[in-house]
Amino acid sequence: MNEPDDSLNETTDVLAAVLSQELGDSRVLMSFLARKFEGPLSHRMTVRKGGGWLSKDKSVEEISFRFTGWEYRIVRRPEGSLETTVRQEVRGIVLKTEAVPVEQWVRDLAGELAQEVQRMNVSQQTLSQWIKE
Repeated sequence: MNEPDDSLNETTDVLAAVLSQELGDSRVLMSFLARKFEGPLSHRMTVRKGGGWLSKDKSVEEISFRFTGWEYRIVRRPEGSLETTVRQEVRGIVLKTEAVPVEQWVRDLAGELAQEVQRMNVSQQTLSQWIKE
């Protein structure tokens, strides 16, 4: 393998490992995703929080990540379960929407995030510091 591929694989592994740690509690995972990626990837994601205008509970209910031709969506149901889907689009037309297991969704999203991090020229050291914050 060449150097960039090794770096991309390492970044994917790091991101997948970090996201997988949070799989035990759906509320924690959703909060983690929103908190960590809203700043640097706000142009790639949409976050929808629950509760009404006067509600005290403003927990994250849905997050969508959009990358070229693909959308990764995770929804937290009222009972706490997670629904994860991957949608393929071409010129605004949805070609396919597929429900995928959460673990696969995390791994696929980590791959997309790693590519985005590489496009942003973020070093491994910067990535590690950012994740640990």
